[in-house]
Parts: sequence; structure tokens; C-alpha cells
Amino acid sequence: MIKKDGSYESYFKIRLVPVSEYLPSFLSFLKRYYPIEYSLDFGNLYKVFELNNVKFSGVICFESIFPNFFWKFINKGAEFFTVSTNDGWFENTLAPYQHLERTRMRAIEENRYFVQAANSGISAVIDNRGNILEKMGDKKRGVLTSFIEPITDKSVYYYIKDYYIYFFIFILFVLFFYENREAK
Repeated sequence: MIKKDGSYESYFKIRLVPVSEYLPSFLSFLKRYYPIEYSLDFGNLYKVFELNNVKFSGVICFESIFPNFFWKFINKGAEFFTVSTNDGWFENTLAPYQHLERTRMRAIEENRYFVQAANSGISAVIDNRGNILEKMGDKKRGVLTSFIEPITDKSVYYYIKDYYIYFFIFILFVLFFYENREAK
């Protein structure tokens, strides 16, 4: 984020894409076949920016697919999110559309507005209910303008996280044993 006085703040990507941005050590034998010329460094700071008393965080591309990734940003006060992405890798596939759908899911899960900016994918402004307020199609150039509501309330999903899966598994076991008991 570049400030009016020319100073800036940065966020460094925490979740790198395996093989294309770094080579996991257990795959180091692949260097003989796939000579990766670089390996990016992992960021480690869950950065929250502040602009006009509004706090937000920006994640980069691949990071937006992880639901539990956003909780630390929210704990630090993030009131909305931006996603910067380059979906050009996936030319003529459904990947840019899938990426947008993942971002919509994060908006619902985290009860936050999201702005996805794609240099060669789909850019959109998404409200905290997953509704697309503004959208610019794949490989289009332009500027989106929309109202973003900063939100500080945490969602139900924030509190229950992925534990709801255990609840459903428990219900399945109860139904299974009940059904077996009735069959005897």
C-alpha cells in the first residue's frame, strides 16, 4: 500500500504454490527433470493495512482458496479483503471462474466484503453474502467501482470453523446404528 507521502507497506505471500513458486524438499529429486530457477521465500506476517480508519488485508492468488487462512487477519482487525491474482496460467479453462467462486465462498464464511483484482481473470466486488456487486469478465480491462462495507462482526463459521463436519459424522453414526438396530 503506497501512502500519499511516498512511503509504503507490504504483504508477502504466506502460502506459496508448490512446484511453481517453490519446490518442497520431498520433491527435490524433480530438479533433475524440472530445473526450477528460483524459489520464493514464504512470508510470515498476517498484515492488516489501515486506510482512513478502515482495516483490510490483501491476499495473493492461491491463498484465497484456504478457508482457515483468513482467521488470523480477522483476529488482527481486517474489515474487508482484497485478492490480487494472475489467472493467466489457466488460459481457456474454467479456473478463473472457479477462483471467483472460491472467493465468493470466503466472503460468506468470513462475513466480509472481498474485492478480487485479476490481471487476466475475473475481477469482482463481492459482498459478505457472496453476491457479486460488480464484475469484469475474463481478460477485460477497466475499473470497477462499488461500495464496500467494513465489517467487524465475526461469522458463525469463524467460531465453529470446520468442526461442523464432526457433527455430521456423528449424526451419520447415530443414524447407522439406529438403522441397524431397527433391522434386527
